[in-house]
This record gives sequence, structure tokens and C-alpha cells, in this order.
Amino acid sequence: MDYVMTCATEDDFHQHQPIFNAVRSGDWNKAKEFLTLHPNAIRTRIPYTKKTALYMAIELQHEHIVEGFVELMTEEDLEIKALGWTALAVAANRGNLKMVECMVEKSKNILSIAIEEGNMTPILLACLNEHWEIVHYLYSVTPLKDLMP
Repeated sequence: MDYVMTCATEDDFHQHQPIFNAVRSGDWNKAKEFLTLHPNAIRTRIPYTKKTALYMAIELQHEHIVEGFVELMTEEDLEIKALGWTALAVAANRGNLKMVECMVEKSKNILSIAIEEGNMTPILLACLNEHWEIVHYLYSVTPLKDLMP
């Protein structure tokens, strides 16, 4: 998937493009350096998809960048949805246990946030895609009320 960031203004594009370029190239040091200067860039979204740099890192399977982003994010940042999905839902759907664990360690609230289409929680997405290691982990940390129909 090609990630071209387009923003409402040219200034926005030029200001936030480096974070997405760093993620695309897998360069955590550049991403971290940019975030040091522009801490709010962690919440910057690609306008059409509403994806953040975290979503992009998950989709590109850059575990080290995901872990770095999560460390710098608030719990509320992890609740951001793009196209109806939280970052945890994307990681569970893709089958990356390491990414799932680092997000859940930061926030237990995201375990109960379902995707908008189909109303499935991360554990159901992992189950649907037969990511049994993730299902087992999520089952152990998901509140019982969220496991009930």
C-alpha cells in the first residue's frame, strides 16, 4: 500500500511528512527525532484514510517503531480509530503478538473497542483469522464482560 500524505494545506504536508517518511523507511531514530520536535505529530492523520503513523507502522510490520510510538502515546491516543479500526484491532487482525502485547500493556481500555463494521473486538478478529496465540493472550487479559455476547 502506498502511503502518500495529503493534508488540507501545503504547510501541514511539509510539517508532518517526515514522520510518515521515517515510518515508511523503518527508521525509528528519524521518527523519534521528529517527534521530539513535534510531539503532537503522534496524532497526525493521513486525511483520506485517517490513519496515523502508528497504523502505518503496524501495516508495514515495523515492530520497533510500533513499540516506540506506543511508549510515547497516551491511552487516549491508542483509542484513535481509522476507517473504524483501532490500532489494536489492526495488529490483532494481522497476527502480530508483540505489537498486540505492547498496546495492551499501555491500555486495557482498548480491549473492548470494537471495529465499526461488524462490531468485532480485537479478540474476535484474531479468532476469525486463526491467530491462536493472540486469541489465547487476549482471552487472558480481556475483561469477562467483554467476552460475553
